[in-house]
Amino acid sequence: MKTIKSNRAFLHLFQFMILIFLMVNYAFHDIPLISAIKVFLYQFFAWFVAGYAIFKLAKIQASNFAEVIAFSYAFGAISALVIYLVFMIPGTGFLLPVFTVVESALSIIYIYKTGDDIENYQVDIFSIVICLLFLFVYYILSTCAVSFVNTMPDETIGGTGYYVDWPFWAGNNIAFTKSFPSDSFRQTGAAFGYHFFSSILMAQVSLCTGVDINQISFYFSSILAGIIFVFSGYYFASRVLKRKLFVIILMCIVLFTDGGTAAATYTWHTNICPFGFDYGCAYGMMSIAVLAEILVNNKFKELFIPSIFFVAMTTGCKGPIGVVVLGAYGVAAISFLLRKEIKRGIISGCVWLASFVGVYYVFIRDVHNTEAAAGLQYIGGLGINMVVTKAMWIADTYNSLLSAYRSQGNGLLLKFYSVWLYVYRANRIVSSLLVIAVIALVWDIFKKHFDAFLYCFVLSSIVGILLSIYTIQSGGSQMYFMMAMFPMGSMAGMYAIERLGKARNNLKKDYLYKSVIIIVLCTLGLSLDKYYEVIIPKVREGIAVIQNRYTQEDYKAYYADSTSYEAFAWLKNNTDKNCVFAMDSFVDLHGKDCHMIAGIFSERYVWNEEKYVPDLDEAARRNSVVHALQTDTENALQQMRNEGVSYLVSQVSVDKVELGELTDNLNEVFRNEYYIIYGL
Repeated sequence: MKTIKSNRAFLHLFQFMILIFLMVNYAFHDIPLISAIKVFLYQFFAWFVAGYAIFKLAKIQASNFAEVIAFSYAFGAISALVIYLVFMIPGTGFLLPVFTVVESALSIIYIYKTGDDIENYQVDIFSIVICLLFLFVYYILSTCAVSFVNTMPDETIGGTGYYVDWPFWAGNNIAFTKSFPSDSFRQTGAAFGYHFFSSILMAQVSLCTGVDINQISFYFSSILAGIIFVFSGYYFASRVLKRKLFVIILMCIVLFTDGGTAAATYTWHTNICPFGFDYGCAYGMMSIAVLAEILVNNKFKELFIPSIFFVAMTTGCKGPIGVVVLGAYGVAAISFLLRKEIKRGIISGCVWLASFVGVYYVFIRDVHNTEAAAGLQYIGGLGINMVVTKAMWIADTYNSLLSAYRSQGNGLLLKFYSVWLYVYRANRIVSSLLVIAVIALVWDIFKKHFDAFLYCFVLSSIVGILLSIYTIQSGGSQMYFMMAMFPMGSMAGMYAIERLGKARNNLKKDYLYKSVIIIVLCTLGLSLDKYYEVIIPKVREGIAVIQNRYTQEDYKAYYADSTSYEAFAWLKNNTDKNCVFAMDSFVDLHGKDCHMIAGIFSERYVWNEEKYVPDLDEAARRNSVVHALQTDTENALQQMRNEGVSYLVSQVSVDKVELGELTDNLNEVFRNEYYIIYGL
C-alpha cells in the first residue's frame, strides 16, 4: 500500500475544514466572530490535544493517523465530561475554564516530553480522502439541515419553528450550565434522570468558552458531533474489513443510509435532530470497534480499560444503544469462558456490566417520573398473535396487509411477513446484511465452527430487534433499540461477506461471492436513496429559512418570531440565571403551540411548563394556580411567590383583563405587542 508521511498536513487540513464551517455559521448567523474562534480553539485543545495525550498515555497502537484522531476526540470528550462532573458537583463550576486551560497546557507538555510522534503514524491516501470526504459531506448537510433550519427567531422575518426534540435537548443543555445535579429544565424542583451526557458536553463547551449555550446548541453542536461521528465510523469500519470497497460501504451504511419509515428514523437522529443519539452512536461504534480488536486481534490488555469508558459513554449518551452494545460485550465475555479463559471472562463481564449499570442507576434512571408512558413497557406476550396486535408499527403493517390481500383469516405466513417487513423497512441494507450474517452463523454451526466475533454481533443485533418489537415507549422511542443494532448488524454482514471472499476456492464460491456483492450494492443504493429523501427536504428548508422565504404560516408548532423572542430575551438579559417565571398561555397569538420555547430563549425555568415534565399532576396543579390569577389574583400570586416564582409572562389579549389592572402587587417591567412581563 502506498503511504505518505503527511500527518501534520492531514491534521491542518482537517482543522481548516472545521474552522471553515464554523466561519460559515458566523457568516450566516448573528453571532460574534470571537464565538466561532473560541469553539474552534476549545475543540482543538480540550478535545483533540487532551485526548491525544490520553491516547499516548494509554499506549494504544494505531495503524494510521485517522485512528489516532478517532481515539483522541473520543478520549477528549470523555475527559471533558469527567472534568465537568468533578467541578460542578461541589459547586465550583467557575473553575472549569481555568482547569481546562491547565489540562491543555499539561497535555502539550506531556506530548512534547514524550516525543511528538505524529509523523510516525502512516496515513495512506485512502484514509485521508475517505475521512475528509465523509466529514465534508456530513458538514454540508448538517449546516443546512441543522444550523440553518434552527436559525434564531430574531434573525428571520417570518420567525422560526422547531421540531419537538430540538427544544427538549436544548433545554437540557441549558440546565447543565446552571448546576449538577440539575433540576428538570421543564419542571423546576424535580430531579432529572436521562441519558444526558451529550448535553453535559455542550454545557461544558459553553461554560469554558463563554459562548452562549444556545449558540452552541443551535449552530455549533453538529460540527462538534460530526468529528467523533465520522472518525469513529472510519475506525469502526476498518477494524476487521480489509477491502477498501467494504470499508466505504460500511461507512456509507452507518453515516448516510435510512429506511424512510417512522419505525426507525435513523437520519433524524444522526443528523437532523440528534439530541444525543449521534454521540451515542459514535461511542457505540467505538465500543464495537475495540471489542472487534479484542476478539479478532487479541488486544484485550491494550483496550480493556478504554472499552469500559466507551460502554459507559455510549450508555450515558443514549441508553438503548448501551443496552445493545452491552449484549455484544456479554456474548464476548461468555466466549472467553467457553475458551477456558475463566478469569478473563468473569472479570471482563462483571466490569462491562458494572459500567452500564453504574451509568444507568446514577444518571439515567428517573425514579421521580410519574408519567407512566415515559417508561419502557412490555407488550404483554411473546407469541406472534400478540406481536401483530400490540407491537407498534407491526400491527399497522399487518392490518394493511390484511386489507390489501382482503384476507379474513389468521395466516401465520402473513404475520411473520409483517414482522419481516418491519425489520426490512427499518433499513434495507442493514437487514439484508444481517440476514447474510445469520446464514453465515448457521453455516458455522453446521460445520461446528465457532466464530466469537460473528456470534457477538449477530446475537446482539437480534437482541436490538426483539427489544424494538416487544417493548413500547412514548413517542415510539423503542425504535432506538432497532437503530442501535444498525452498525453491528451491518458489520457482521460485511465481515461474513469478506470471510466468504477469502474462502473462494472454486468457481461456484466465486460466483456466489460476486453475486452477494452485487446484491449488497443494489440494496445500499435503495438505502442511500431513502436517506436522500429524508435529508434533502431539510436542506432545502434550511436554505429557505436563511433566505427569509418562510412565513409564520409555514410552521405548525414550537414557533417563535422576533416579537416573542424579544420578550424572552429580556428575561435572559435582566434576570438571575436561576430565575423562575410563570406563563399564562402556551399558545401564542398566532395560535401556535409554544411549549418549551419561552424557557429555551430566556434560558430560565418556566414554573408551569406542561411539555415533557416528570410529574404531570404537579404540572396540572401549577397551571391551576396560574389560571386562578383571573379569579383569585392575590392568593394565586402569593402561592406563586411562596414557590419561588419571580416573574409572570402574561399574554396580551383583547379577550382578557390585564393582570396589572386586577392588583397593585404586580410590577410591570416589560411590554411589547405580544407579552407583558410582571415582577412578583
